[in-house]
Amino acid sequence: MSVRVPGLITDFSPIIVRQVSGSMTDETMRAQLDATAIELHRAQAAGLRTVTIIDLSQAAGATAAQREMQTDWLTRHDDVLRRVSLGTAFVVRSQMVRGALTGIFWLRPLPHEYTITTSLDAALDWAIDRLVSQGIAPPDRLVRARTRALLELTG
Repeated sequence: MSVRVPGLITDFSPIIVRQVSGSMTDETMRAQLDATAIELHRAQAAGLRTVTIIDLSQAAGATAAQREMQTDWLTRHDDVLRRVSLGTAFVVRSQMVRGALTGIFWLRPLPHEYTITTSLDAALDWAIDRLVSQGIAPPDRLVRARTRALLELTG
């Protein structure tokens, strides 16, 4: 069963997609982070590995409070991230957002591999490659339909 939170797509498990458009409210960020944690714990309980794509290509810069929220979340969920996550692909076009990520990772380095790309297609390629490299079959629909499959869910 997938968790339904705006901007969080879990329909392509073991790939989890977080999309951020414009300025995100603290409440929306908290809901996405909480739902992502639930998905990671479900995967851990089932013995599964995941890859996360965080699409920030349409995002405005995060506030200082949101950067702190993200850093705190990484600290609280470090153990499950180490066990479950095969990595995170960030889709970033804005230098400002790239700077915010640099700040977050400086305060709290990620416990797994990551990449920063400028397109959702490149992030999907990376996520699929991460799964395949571990002998995990990526979702067929996502492999076939690529970005179009995600766009169908976000309309």
